[in-house]
Amino acid sequence: MKESFPYLLLPFERIAEKWVGRPYGELVECLMKDGLGVQVQLDEDVRTRTDSVLPLGLYRRSSDANSTRNIHTAEALHTSSDPHQSLQFVFTNPPSDTVIQGGDMLYVIASSEWGHRVVLAGDKLEFEGSTSASIFEES
Repeated sequence: MKESFPYLLLPFERIAEKWVGRPYGELVECLMKDGLGVQVQLDEDVRTRTDSVLPLGLYRRSSDANSTRNIHTAEALHTSSDPHQSLQFVFTNPPSDTVIQGGDMLYVIASSEWGHRVVLAGDKLEFEGSTSASIFEES
């Protein structure tokens, strides 16, 4: 059995700008299918594979929610005169048509290999074998 752990990814505007403005449902499909194509190494082998990743939800700033005017956000919890504009909230399993915002961070459950490759590498967005600035480019 493969060990899996929860991870919180950096904001989309830093690691995967091309996903900003796209529906959460598309992201879920790509994560479940092949972990967005992130290659992980098989144990002591030189071969690589992709892993499925389970998305849990988004970590969103309330100011981002207000700016989107998306009914699937916590927009109803505050108004523009609210002194708590910079509050953040976890949006667990949002509807598939929820639009991903640049400041959104993503909670996932993933293998330790996937997490090491994506999360522990921090904001170095270039990985061995990667030809682009982001590891989250669609193939």
